[in-house]
Amino acid sequence: MNIMNPIVERCKTEKDCLVLAENAKKKGRIDIVDEANLRAVELRQQGYRNTGKRPSIDYHACGLKDGDKIYLPDIDIEAEVWSHRKLLFEGCDTYITTIERELISRGLPNIKIANKWRIRDTDEVLNDAYNRAYPK
Repeated sequence: MNIMNPIVERCKTEKDCLVLAENAKKKGRIDIVDEANLRAVELRQQGYRNTGKRPSIDYHACGLKDGDKIYLPDIDIEAEVWSHRKLLFEGCDTYITTIERELISRGLPNIKIANKWRIRDTDEVLNDAYNRAYPK
């Protein structure tokens, strides 16, 4: 069992964790970033257990860290995890639905985009990782 860093342990809310992660990122303390993000996941999952309402996609809850990649296999499109909710795509931090709308507006077929994202390191379908983190 890992012992939580005392700085991270003091975080009582998701917002506390996210602020700590952002500040640690600016200081190059990736160990604190990852731990604060994991603590935020725990707090979000506790909220899910309390309410039963599944949240929007949460890349950290799906086992991804900032910097990890997801991709669309049939059309050679890749995005990088930027935060628990956002991706870095073509130099901009944005949401997955915004990326999907942009790709469709470029003429790419929806059938090659919707629910097709995969995790680069494992080749797992992103939606499967989400369903594991937040079972129906």
